[in-house]
This record gives sequence, structure tokens and C-alpha cells, in this order.
Amino acid sequence: MNDLEMARAAFIRDIFGSSDIEGSSHESLGCEDNSVPLVDEVSISNVIHEQDFNIVSHPIPTVGMSFGSVDELLETYQDHAKEKGFAVVIRSSAKDEDGQLKYVWLSCDRGRNTYFEKHSKRVNCPAKVRAIRGGDNRWLVSKVVVEHNHELIPDLSFLMRGHRELNARMKRQLQANERAGIRPSKSIRMLQIQEGGPKNLGCTSKDCRNFIDASRRLGLEKGDAEAIRKLFLTMQERDIGFFHTLQVDDDNRLANILWIHSRSRASFEEFHDVVSFDTTYLVNRYRMPFATVVGVNHHGHSILLGCALISHEDAKSFKWLFRNWLRGMRNVHPRCILTDQCESIKAAVREVMPDSIHRFCLWHIMCKVPAKFKNVPNYDATTKEFKDVVYDSLSIQMFERNWNDFIRRNSLENHEWSNDLYNERESWVPAF
Repeated sequence: MNDLEMARAAFIRDIFGSSDIEGSSHESLGCEDNSVPLVDEVSISNVIHEQDFNIVSHPIPTVGMSFGSVDELLETYQDHAKEKGFAVVIRSSAKDEDGQLKYVWLSCDRGRNTYFEKHSKRVNCPAKVRAIRGGDNRWLVSKVVVEHNHELIPDLSFLMRGHRELNARMKRQLQANERAGIRPSKSIRMLQIQEGGPKNLGCTSKDCRNFIDASRRLGLEKGDAEAIRKLFLTMQERDIGFFHTLQVDDDNRLANILWIHSRSRASFEEFHDVVSFDTTYLVNRYRMPFATVVGVNHHGHSILLGCALISHEDAKSFKWLFRNWLRGMRNVHPRCILTDQCESIKAAVREVMPDSIHRFCLWHIMCKVPAKFKNVPNYDATTKEFKDVVYDSLSIQMFERNWNDFIRRNSLENHEWSNDLYNERESWVPAF
């Protein structure tokens, strides 16, 4: 008796109370009229196959199991996690003297400690899988903890970060629709319909929009870098003091661009006390941040000291920009630079212009006040008092006293944004 026959017999026994393998015939089912079968054998077989399909599961790796690579182990554990309703992360790993991994911990993404986070989904979940690399370079599972200390939600697995992915076909379709001028909302809806609904998409709408935005930023064709270089060379022929530089990626596509007019370079030689660096502008369909460096002349008027287009707002891009901007300004460093409260910019300024005073733009901070204090009682009075404390404190001692009174009076001791501002008060308060 093969496996299919045994499964068919078990199925018939459960439904009709017969354990005889011949129970699939009409006679054994008690049917007097053989022309009208009670159960169609093909239907039974189909049902069995469907049941077999539905009960297929992805078991968790067990102690003693062996895998050819960490990726294979991770994929197996992720398949199990997706079925059960949690996500997997690589918690820790270590390398040997040759630089090769010797062990790895895989855990539930809610398994990290929360000592430094006030609001977090992490609950120190104990579920994990540990594996070590053996002498044959295969990975042996040495420890498994199955239990979770939180609810598992299989229906929401498709929303978890570890299980979301845009496959190559979806990426090609989104890029094709973008070139055809189809709006992102319609393009994403088309994908959802093709896959049978948002749940079957394998990712969220936000993931699709992020991919479209990234494609726009890096969507410049391979010849665009050469075209812009020729344009800048033409401008340099007309203005010998015109400075420009650009950076391309591995595919010879534009990544970052910087240009400075000769008048800006001459102005900076005289007015390099304070400059403002701003990246709040977004231009063109590629969504590349447009950065400006602005100074102030002896009339109190703003003067443009350089422009740039950057593909990413990360520390690497900002370091490239500041180094080349200083090169264009004959390596004259400003005495003070004003920027937004961006960690990437802070890191770049600290490395490239260590002797320049770095301050945060007070205007940007005040623009955030309505959003940060919207849930505070007595909103109008609180925002007004906040501005009074900042602008009317004429000394450091006066600011410290006024700030403490403001925090106590409005019960803001646990207000995260206010505490962060106070910790960096020397970088934005006028009294300092």
C-alpha cells in the first residue's frame, strides 16, 4: 500500500467510518445504484492533495540539524517565523582568527533588551536559534529556544520587516510604470490586483514608494554625468573662476554635484565669518536634495556661496560635499557654520571642519515647536513661554533659571524633545 492509498483510506475512514481500502468503491459504501456514486474518487484525491498542501508547515530548526551556510539556516528559520507570526534578526555573531564566522545567534526581533528605549516593541523575547561552524564548514544547530513571551500573529507576518521584499519582477514593473508616467498610487494598485490583494504582495505600499523614490534619485542615465560635465566646462570657458566637481557611481551615473561661481568665491574671501548650510529643498523628478551654502555680506544681505545636488543625505555624501566646497574656497574654513539638527551633518562637520563653530539653525528648531508641543496642555501658553525663554534670556544663568521654571511649570520633565534640546543647548540657544 503506497502513501497515496493510505491517505485515501484514512480520509474515507474519517468521513464514512470504514477502514477498508476498498471503501472507495460504491458497493462498500452501501450504494445500491452503482450509476449514482456517493463520492467521486477523483474528488477525494483532489481533497486529499488540497489537505496535504494546507498542512504543509515550515518546522523550526532543531538541535543537531546541519546547514550548508548561515543563509540557508536563516532562510529556514525565517520560513518558520513567517508561518508562526514573528520576524527574525541576527542577534550576535563572532569570527575566528581567520576572519570567518564561528558561531551565530538568530532570535525573534522582539528579543533585544529595552534599557535605553522608552517606547519599543521589544520585550526581551527568549526565542532563538544558535549554530556553530564545524570542521567540515557546515553549520550545526547547538541550541534552540521555541517559547515566545508575546502573542504571535501569523495574519500580520506580511507586514513585518523581515518578511517584506520586492522581487525583481515587481521592481521592473514599478520602474517601467514610472518611465511611462503612471502615478505611484496607480502603479502600486496594479501590483496589488495582479497578486490577488495587498496581503499577497509580499511588501507594503510604503516599500513600493520608497523603491520608486530611490529609483528617481539614482535614475539619471549613464550619459548624464558626461553631459553635465560638458555644460560645466562650457561655463568655465566663459568664467575662468567657475568651480565645479561631480561624483559618479560604479555605473557611471551621477551621484553628487557641486558648483561655485567665481563671484561667490570672491565674496567668501571677504565674508567667511558665518555660513548657513541648508538641504531643505527638493527639486526635479529625481528627488535629489538641493543643498545651498549661504553667507552674509557687510550690508546684511544674503550671498550664495555654493550649490549642490546630492543623492543621499548621509555622512559620506556630506563629507564629500564639505571637502570639495573647501577646496573650491581655497581651503578657507568658515568661523561658524549653521545647519539643521542632522546627525549625518554633525558627523561630517566634526571631521571636515573641526575648527569651525557648529551651531543649529534656530529657525528650523522653531518650525518644529507646533508639532512637538501639540499634545501639551495649554498649548498656546506653552509655545509662547518657550519662545520667551529662548529669545529673552540674556545670559547663560538667566537661560538656565528660565528653562528650569518653564519645564517645572508645564510638567515637561519627561518630554523627550525638550530634554534633547536642553542637552544640546550650547549649539542653538542665543545666550550661549
